[in-house]
Amino acid sequence: MGGPEDAGRNREMRFQAALDYVLTEAVFQPKDERIFYGLYQQIMFGDCTEPEPANGTTDELKDYQSWLFFKGLDAIRGKELYVITLEKLAPKFNADNYGGPEFEKNTMKSIKTRLSKLDSMGLSKNPHTS
Repeated sequence: MGGPEDAGRNREMRFQAALDYVLTEAVFQPKDERIFYGLYQQIMFGDCTEPEPANGTTDELKDYQSWLFFKGLDAIRGKELYVITLEKLAPKFNADNYGGPEFEKNTMKSIKTRLSKLDSMGLSKNPHTS
């Protein structure tokens, strides 16, 4: 019937789909990447308690400010905002239709390509198992 438990599961699935898309397919301007960085940090870790980077690079300071921007936002609303923001910035993405067999096939292809690239660079071997 669609109670709170179903809504929570659906929200989590939509967020995971958005996160997968951002990490594997999306290409954004740096300012938009920082929105997703700040939201992700807030969702996963809550309010930033780190001190401002004193001698950090401009990028480190911008990342820090991006996280601070979402101070007070709870994880549930953060996940909803993450999905909505992605749908606005990447109109071809639709959290409700993302995934399934085609997504799994493309994800496996992407993983194999990345592993192949690591192999060619000699980086895919675990140094702790040799």
